[in-house]
Amino acid sequence: MRLSTLALAVLVALSLSGCAATATRVRPADATDKIAGRYAINGSPTDVVIITTIARGQYRIENPGFWMGVGLFDGKVYWGVFAYPSDTRHGSLAGVRGVQRAELQPDGSFKVHGSFAPGASEFDVVWTRTR
Repeated sequence: MRLSTLALAVLVALSLSGCAATATRVRPADATDKIAGRYAINGSPTDVVIITTIARGQYRIENPGFWMGVGLFDGKVYWGVFAYPSDTRHGSLAGVRGVQRAELQPDGSFKVHGSFAPGASEFDVVWTRTR
């Protein structure tokens, strides 16, 4: 899938989920936005997300062995979609998809709110950068 198609798919998914209703104009992150790295989920050193840069303002996020996602970062908020692949270690979640909004905090962590497929459950977690 081409990146422009990927970005369009992310924006459509966010619009359909209702998350975009609270969004302001998305602006590309500048070169000083360095969010790529490893983050502990809710402080757990064994439960992590790894953020890698795809292109300017576009990122891939993975919780190794569990789920993966892609999204856009505007310098303050990451908007993304995620999916649990068929070989996820969370077998009951295989094929499940959702959306997430992660707000960058002053300490470099992210407050994350997400929801699974429309009408399903929601969640809130914190991603804290590991050193």
